[in-house]
Amino acid sequence: MKAELEKLIKESGLDPTCCVLRQITRTSRMIVAAFDAALCPAGLTAHQFTVLVALAHSGPMNVNALAAAVGMHPSTTPRMIAPLTRRGLVRIQQGADRRERLLSLTAKGNGSLLRAYPLWAEVQRGILQHLGPGTWPAVTRSLGAIRASLTKPAS
Repeated sequence: MKAELEKLIKESGLDPTCCVLRQITRTSRMIVAAFDAALCPAGLTAHQFTVLVALAHSGPMNVNALAAAVGMHPSTTPRMIAPLTRRGLVRIQQGADRRERLLSLTAKGNGSLLRAYPLWAEVQRGILQHLGPGTWPAVTRSLGAIRASLTKPAS
């Protein structure tokens, strides 16, 4: 079996130990864990922090807009929002259409975000300093190019 895999690797010229999925997943897990640990004293997870930032930055938005803003699937957004709503950090209101629900940051949510920001900033600054000046913009362009390569063109 090993010989068959080695043959495929040789023929393709692609090393699965350098797989995009493998590298991004490993990095993502480490980043999320670092931000989760830093934000724990503020009572937030990294994903919750990004939701609160999106709502603070853009104002009220529906589930699909929030999902797009933070890069999650709309079907998982309600599960992410539920604990924030229970804690009074996010409010859900009916939109113009009775079926639409608008999510907004509450005053309590804004307070949590302001307490969490310095904790987030410390980790963010540490990563950016480790990368060195000018590296992060290039990394974000590369990540954007990866996302673009996976986006199916509209038919």
